[in-house]
Amino acid sequence: MLITITGPSGSGKSTISNYLCSLNKNIVHLNIDSVGHKALEMPNIKKRISKKLGLQLKDGKINRKELGD
Repeated sequence: MLITITGPSGSGKSTISNYLCSLNKNIVHLNIDSVGHKALEMPNIKKRISKKLGLQLKDGKINRKELGD
């Protein structure tokens, strides 16, 4: 079974996820935000995204605000 929890920042997604994980050791919380942030640190992904979207790297990093816009 896969349960997806979505909502705006500060709405309690992590709180409910952590609560569910505390109920059963077989429940896994995969934080997609963390996965996305780590992916943006990978050199080949940074290069492809910046080239595809025409974004400039600042201090070797993609500006996530600019990416979001």
